[in-house]
Amino acid sequence: MVEILMCTYNGEKFLKEQLDSLRYQTKPADRVSIYDDISSDNTVTIIKDYINEYNLEKKWFLHINQENKGWKKNFYDGILASTGDIVFFCDQDDVWELDKIEIMSKAFAKNEYILKLNSYYTIKFEKEIQFVEYEKANNTCEVKKELFDENFGLYRKNRSGCTTAISGEVRDILKSIPFTESFSHDYFLENIIGSIDRSYIIDYSSIKYRLHGNNATYNTKITMENHIAYAEYVCEVLQNYVVGYQEKCIDIISRHIKLLKLKADIHKRFSLIKWFKLLKFKDLYSENFYKKWLIDLLDMLHLLEWAIKVKHKLKYKKFS
Repeated sequence: MVEILMCTYNGEKFLKEQLDSLRYQTKPADRVSIYDDISSDNTVTIIKDYINEYNLEKKWFLHINQENKGWKKNFYDGILASTGDIVFFCDQDDVWELDKIEIMSKAFAKNEYILKLNSYYTIKFEKEIQFVEYEKANNTCEVKKELFDENFGLYRKNRSGCTTAISGEVRDILKSIPFTESFSHDYFLENIIGSIDRSYIIDYSSIKYRLHGNNATYNTKITMENHIAYAEYVCEVLQNYVVGYQEKCIDIISRHIKLLKLKADIHKRFSLIKWFKLLKFKDLYSENFYKKWLIDLLDMLHLLEWAIKVKHKLKYKKFS
């Protein structure tokens, strides 16, 4: 059974277009579970009217939370409450390609080893021009395994939740794991499923990812303290709750904790000597080390936000 897990909160502006893209799928979902986090706008009314208008009552189900959970816990609880053999995560403001379920479900059917499958996305900009670096698909639909990322907790390939589909087995893994607000469900699953070597990526752009300035992910501030707490949390989870994780993952995360604590120390009080000590962790930066090392320098000098603004202004002048 294929299930779509959608979480909503004050999403009236773009919701209808997303609902249409779910309804028009070439392979329809067997169940659409929508969890609203006590919206104060017309989101709930739009969903109820949509379900009634298209007679979707037997397959589409709206649940309104008793209290506001926040988007991270709303998705996490939704995963635990899901019943699908394959569960697709869905944001309220994107637009799905109409063959998304068909193409990604076929990948699951061909490889029973897949626990988590991500795709790529196309950015759908709203209003002003924005510049975002992201990986683009060639749409070959080739499926590849994603190795546990040695960039854990630092510079990572962001496999967004809106492009994620999971096997029902993931639900069983999560049932015993305590929830954390430190990071989102997609980040957490990337590391946990990656640690047991069952995370995959398909070369296919499955959604138009809408950027409009109010996206939850881009408006979530992540501090160095968050990164450290999260890394320690993942270590604990792997050691106490996950069966079959690779031992090297604990070593990678442990070294990252040391690196992150060093960075946090430098960030509070800059020291050129300590900045050079980051060279000991060069392997954890993976590719483009010197570029990222310089980015760290700007960050530690509290100049990173200024540099990003300058970069975007220069790009705007070039393309405008």
